[in-house]
Formats: sequence, structure tokens, C-alpha cells
Amino acid sequence: MSKQLNGSVAAFRPESACISIKCNTRNEFIFAWSNLAHIHDGKTEEIAQRGADELMWRTVLYHEMRHWNDFLLSFWGFEILRRKLQLSLNACALLQTTDWSKSSVFIIPMASWHAAAEGDRAAYTQWISENLKIPPERFYDIGKFSEAELNSTAPHLEETLPIRICLRDAKIIDDLHVGFSKASPISVQDVFELGATARQLLAAFDLAGRGWALHCLDAPLRHGYYGKLLNLGANFLHGFQPEEICRFQGLMATNCLVTLPPSESGVISNLHPGYRLTYLCDCLSRIERRQLARMIDNPMKALECFDQILGDPPLTARLRITNEYFRRKITGMFPAKSERLFPLPKAVLDLMLGFVGVLLNARVRLANEVSNSLEAFCYGTYEAQNAMSCILPPIVFDFRSMPEEDRNFLSAEYVGMPFDAGEICIFLSDEMRDVQAGYNNYSILESAMSHLMFGSASSFGGDPELGDLIKRWLPNQRVVRYVA
Repeated sequence: MSKQLNGSVAAFRPESACISIKCNTRNEFIFAWSNLAHIHDGKTEEIAQRGADELMWRTVLYHEMRHWNDFLLSFWGFEILRRKLQLSLNACALLQTTDWSKSSVFIIPMASWHAAAEGDRAAYTQWISENLKIPPERFYDIGKFSEAELNSTAPHLEETLPIRICLRDAKIIDDLHVGFSKASPISVQDVFELGATARQLLAAFDLAGRGWALHCLDAPLRHGYYGKLLNLGANFLHGFQPEEICRFQGLMATNCLVTLPPSESGVISNLHPGYRLTYLCDCLSRIERRQLARMIDNPMKALECFDQILGDPPLTARLRITNEYFRRKITGMFPAKSERLFPLPKAVLDLMLGFVGVLLNARVRLANEVSNSLEAFCYGTYEAQNAMSCILPPIVFDFRSMPEEDRNFLSAEYVGMPFDAGEICIFLSDEMRDVQAGYNNYSILESAMSHLMFGSASSFGGDPELGDLIKRWLPNQRVVRYVA
């Protein structure tokens, strides 16, 4: 989830459950780090009149922390991570059990290559064959499966099980990212961005005052992507104070993201956050102004109204049901004899299970906090004063574009930092530090699988460990990228 509001400096990455922040100068890091310190101690600092760039940097973590909280609470966010882990394990099994002596060329992205028309595949194979001087029969054959075959358990298809299962996993992930959004003009990412942008604005009002914050952020908010997002509900929210509007929009976004698992909901559109938000805005535009004012004043009444409109059980009940769903699903991914199913050392699997377990605990802990103090969550305190009562995500600081003298300054000045100021630095909370090895294993494995299956390394694309891992799996293969 990249941020146009914050330039290209920050992103929350649901596949690896981390926040990444790119700092080009020492001051950019100092501003972002002070933001993290305020999350730690619950303080705020007035920065009125200091400039738009500093205001953005000092509020960027509120934006990303809202993504983290919405990721944990939403069905979509946690399901993406669970499915990516499942794909990583299954693809690892495929790569390590396939007889690669029969092929010399491996075409990626596997998902796009499988989806390509037969004629396109034949023409591309011929073109690559002529350029590499390698006969087409030496290309790894991914096969061609119908949707029914991808999900089939028929015995006659058993010999194609590993590749079919990987392609099935990839299709589910693609549907969650893309296909899931075809039913609505508002995408899942749009709903995440609305909540995070509203939260960042509330932080900016607190830090710089409403007038200066709106002056600094006028251009990115009035025009383009974020202006369009914040216009959602403009027809019925007009006339309320900016703080009230942002708080209400953030509440709408989170409520629409917290859906039931598919098995618990009868209509697929009920699961789509974009569809839910569109429908909710349409219904709210038709209610009496006096009733809307009561909802603006009382977030608890707003949530009750949202539930009635969308036909949902209460938000706290939805969180409890999805917690149980993910507990069952994640436990089932790591059976007692998992080392026989997945060709990874059991110690590595145990470390990854520890990391995923901490994420599940973070979800349960946040859900409990929200259930016990729902009104505090509605006012955004879980990205500020109450943040430390929950588990913080890994925060990756990218210093690769920072001048060396600035990095040396940080190393000397910030001796107390829980990391060294190298090119890539990861801040870990105590809970995440306990499972750091599992996080490292998962992020590298997930990046490798994203590269091979989807053509992109979602976590740390330039990490040398990623290339080493792929070379170990495909030591004698020419990895060729398919371009449609």
C-alpha cells in the first residue's frame, strides 16, 4: 500500500506484515523517529509553522500504524498473509521435489505464464528458444489447467498436484488483490487508504493545528487520488468540523474492513470492503441530518447504525468469529508431521510458526483492546497513546539513498537505537524481536515466491539472500521473464 500523500517514502506491506520507510536524509529519519518515540511515550509535540515536509514526516507513522491496525482487524489483510504463507510453503515443496534435470529454462511469473493463451505461450517459447539457442522441449512445462482442475482432488490428476496447488494458491491471492475488487468501483486498497489518511489528518491537526495542517496539505488533499477518497460522504458530511469528518470516515473505513469469513456470510458482496463502503455511504446520504449529527457526536451510535445498514453482527462479534477462523486455519497449516509435507527443516518451520503465531496474538490482543475500549479506538488512540498496549509491526528503515555522512551521523548520534544505521535497518518491538529469525525466514521465502509466482519481490527485492535462495532451488535453470 504505497502512499501518494507521503510521496514514495512509506508503505505498509500486508504480505510481510511490516512498515517500510525510505529516508533520504538524516532529518527525514529524525522526524520519523521522533514520531515513533511519541507512539512509545504517548506525547505529542506542536510543530505549527515548521513546514509541510516536516508535518508529513512527523505524521507518516500514524498513517502506517492505522494500516497495521486495520490489517490486523480486517479479514482481507490477514487472509492475504495466510495465503501467501501457504503458497510459499507449497511452492517450496514444488521447487525442491521437481526433477530439474529434464529442463533448462524456467519462465516467470508462473501465474501469468499459466494464464497466457496457448498461442501466446507457443510464440513466446519459440522466440526465447531462438535467442537462447535452447530447444523448446528443455523449457519447464507448467501445464494448463481449468479452474475446476485447479481445485480438483481427482486421482487421475494426482501427479500434477504440486504445480496445481501452487497455481490454485496464486489464483486465490490474485482474486483477493484484483478479482475481489471487480464488483465495486472502490477497491479494498481505497478503503484502507481512506482510514489511514483520515488518521494522519487527525494527527496533523493535533501537532500543527487545524488551520496550518490544512494549509500545508491543501494540494495533495484537494486534487488527485486522496482528494477523491476524502470526498466519499462529502454530500452528507458537509458542514461538520474537519476533525469530526475525519474521525467518522476512519470509523466507516475500519467497520467496512472488518468482515466475516466467507463461510459465515451468505452473500459474497457482503465481504467486499469497497462494496460495503459504497452501500454505506449511499444509505447514510438519505438519513435525517439530526440523526447523522447524533452519530457524529457518538461513535458507538454510529457503529450500531452501520451494523443495521450492512446487516452485520456487532463489530466485536465479527472480530471474535474471525479470530477463531484464523486460529483454525493457521494451526492446520502446520500439522504435527509437517516436515514430511514440506521439504523445509522442522526448525525453520517452527520459527515461521512462531512469527505467524505472534501476528495472530497481535490480532487477538488488538481485538480484545478494541472490544474493551471501543470508543477509544474510534477516536484513534491505538495509533498514538494506546499503541504500546498492542504489538507493533516490524518497521523497516531504508537508508540506501541516504548520504554516507548522514548514516555515520545517525550511528554516532542515535547510539540508543535498537539497530545499527546500515543501509536497511529493522526496528522490532520486544515481541517481534523474540521471533526475529522466523520473521527473517518468512520474509525471504515470501519474497522469493512473489518473484517466481507473480514477478515481484514484495518485501526486500534487492536482498542478496533472495537471489541465493532462487539459485539454490534452480541451480541450472535460466530464469526468463514472460512479457505479455
